[in-house]
Amino acid sequence: MERPTSSGCMGSIYDTARRIRDFAKSKRRVEQLRSIFFCYPGGHDDIQFFTIHDPIESWRTHTNSMNIEKYTICEHDISLASNPQVWSPHSAREMLWFLVEAGYLKDLAGLKVLDMGTGSGIVGILCGLRGAKEVTLADYSHVAVEQARENARLNGVEASALQSDRFAGLGQDKGQDKDWNKDDAKYDLIISNPPVQPWLHTDIAHQEERSDAADWNESGADGRLVLDALIGESHDHLSNNGALITSCSTRHGHGKTIALLNRHWKDDWKIIHESEHAIDENYHGPYLPAWQAMQAADNDLRVYQIDARQRRFARQVAPDGSEFIITTLKVADKEIPVRFTRTDRGWRITDTHGETIREIPLDHPDIPGPALTEHWYYTYYLIKARRRREKDALGELSIPSDVYYGIHAERGRRNFAVSRDTIGDWPNYLRCLAMLKKAAALTNAEIGAIEPSIADAICAAADEVINGRIAPRHFPVCVLQGGGGVSTHMNINEVLANRANEILTGRKGYDRVHPFDHVNRNQSTNDVVISGFRLAMHRELMDLIVALRILEDVLEEKTATYKDTVKLSRTCLQDAVPITLGQEFSAYLAPIRRGIRLLDKYAIQCLELPLGATAVGTGLGTSAGYRELISPHLADVSGLGVLKSSNFFDSLQNGDLFIQISGALKSIATSMSKMATDLRILSSGAAELRLPAVQAGSSFMPGKVNPAIPELMNQIAYVVCGNDVAVTMAVEGGELNLNVWYSVIAKGLVESCQLLANAAPIFARRCIAGIEVDEALCRERAERTLAISSVIANLFGYEQGVEVSRFAQERKLSVGRAAVKLGLLSGSEADELFDPMTLTDADRSAEAIRRFMARGKE
Repeated sequence: MERPTSSGCMGSIYDTARRIRDFAKSKRRVEQLRSIFFCYPGGHDDIQFFTIHDPIESWRTHTNSMNIEKYTICEHDISLASNPQVWSPHSAREMLWFLVEAGYLKDLAGLKVLDMGTGSGIVGILCGLRGAKEVTLADYSHVAVEQARENARLNGVEASALQSDRFAGLGQDKGQDKDWNKDDAKYDLIISNPPVQPWLHTDIAHQEERSDAADWNESGADGRLVLDALIGESHDHLSNNGALITSCSTRHGHGKTIALLNRHWKDDWKIIHESEHAIDENYHGPYLPAWQAMQAADNDLRVYQIDARQRRFARQVAPDGSEFIITTLKVADKEIPVRFTRTDRGWRITDTHGETIREIPLDHPDIPGPALTEHWYYTYYLIKARRRREKDALGELSIPSDVYYGIHAERGRRNFAVSRDTIGDWPNYLRCLAMLKKAAALTNAEIGAIEPSIADAICAAADEVINGRIAPRHFPVCVLQGGGGVSTHMNINEVLANRANEILTGRKGYDRVHPFDHVNRNQSTNDVVISGFRLAMHRELMDLIVALRILEDVLEEKTATYKDTVKLSRTCLQDAVPITLGQEFSAYLAPIRRGIRLLDKYAIQCLELPLGATAVGTGLGTSAGYRELISPHLADVSGLGVLKSSNFFDSLQNGDLFIQISGALKSIATSMSKMATDLRILSSGAAELRLPAVQAGSSFMPGKVNPAIPELMNQIAYVVCGNDVAVTMAVEGGELNLNVWYSVIAKGLVESCQLLANAAPIFARRCIAGIEVDEALCRERAERTLAISSVIANLFGYEQGVEVSRFAQERKLSVGRAAVKLGLLSGSEADELFDPMTLTDADRSAEAIRRFMARGKE
């Protein structure tokens, strides 16, 4: 048959399309075409059709007691067993259409492919039929895994079907544990159309008993559980130049997705497809509040309309980077398929063979128009994993090409992946290490140990770390690590070396600046990590002091405000003698002031650094002049009064200073917690105090308000006390000439400092500053307490005091009125002796008693 052609005029396009469709039917490529289709140009046998509205041609048969759906996708006839608990291939029709139409599934020979969230297995099976070397079908649903395995068998595709929770579970393949450190274990292509719905039910039973395919489309409280894992963890599972193709909808929150992509992939991602979908209230209705809240938080409801065009067939990006739109133009009341390809001058319209019809400017009315606001939108992303290889004494590893860390940090990242807390999350520590490295470079240049140009590049790279211009993702090593901090130290060395090389040569690598020979010259992990931590602790303590000053000021103000507000004291949780509220606040203020003085003292001691001590304190390996010059240079770089440690051996082995710091933090935390507990008690029941209402207190009891801020302070104290135990054990556990447990010491002290520094202003401003006092109730209770019968005991003896107290309690009188009734005192004497304010002042009370005694003698 003769290949269809186009004359290039708009009127002939429809004829061309019709003849192509007739040709395709004669070749039995498709059973039917609906509305719109697209044809790849090529020879007769290469013509491939895809409907845009319904890209999968299907019919159903019943075979071997199973529902079998048969599909023709391009040239492949695919048979799939169906199950109501598994998403049908129709749910993936847009992704399938786009992947095939745009050419992303064209050259799969020799590639290893992961279809995550495989459902029926349709995407992975198609990849297998198109030449993929290995195919893995993964899904959280055990039903889907079994279904995908059976469907792969039905179509003659050899594939591994694995149940996985995101990437967890993929390590078990054919009964063997995968070593993800090896490149041959990684995937060349990961495709995932992740679930998008937020959990409607959070109970475990519901998650385990999902019976409908829609249930498996739920993905965490915000619907992002799988998507976040794909973006954040794919680095470890993609080969060099491997690709991840995934999608995000406005239901996920586009802004969050963009932020994650920028954080984890920098410039190695792009949007390749956007589309709009109508909201089905019957199906989407239960999820709409969660989506709308997410979109509102994102400020992103219309994010896909930037440079907007109709998203029904929105802009897409082909593998070669060209931007195009597949849509239709109406000619003689007929919709015909065309392709708009972006050029430097505008848009080129081509027919189904790729022959140019005409070119139009960007703002031409034939370009599809703005999207509709009542729709939600899908965006597809292509992420490329570009990697480089580095070598050390243990062998080679591949590392993402865009990161500044190297093989030693990569080994540390993989070996110590026990927590999400990385050294990148400690900006103070990173800044201090960078200051130290800058000072070392200046010192080494001055003594001739490295070339001035190399020192300048190291200093420039260090300045970028100090100023926060190198992102935390370049410091991926976990804060908890073995090896005495070597991984932390090598992380900063490699980042500075790679960045310095980039400054000098325009590329990463160590040909000009080496992490050992230059960045680490005259240094050891043992003196650098400890010195960097001590310097960082100085900054953390100073930050904490600033925060505690806020609490100090508020407590001082309350002490003055309530100096004359008399109230009842309590001992053993029982009524005691009168006291002023100002006196109580002065008691809260005192330990905070003591703590500030202690922290200030310890912060100064942290500036004594063992720089130049190298491995054990002897200074072995340092060049002449280094130990004398490094501290003055660091003082200039940091602007702090850095001093050379008087005993290097002591500084490397002993951590008693850190136990003292931890003890001070524990003392401050427990004092704040005791204060918080007091406020909780005093504000409960028929309260003398009222705390500010900061949030609703119950989902069940309307109007209930809880002391949420004081409860926060209690919990922070528990964490700080736990950290104190860990710090104490880590200091005690230091063996012989070096304490290698500084990661535990650092984690505990930094967390405690930051918790208290964050909490103190909250406690001061959102709780204590807004306290309201019922002064009348306070005075009434102070006047009626039986505990002031101690005055009677002082004047008339203990037994008489007991009798007056019992008499007052039986007749519901104050102690003063009871003494008058019993004839012990006159009314004026009782008023003078039992005035509540008099009873709060030892001198005034003693003077009142003296005058009474003097009158008795007369």
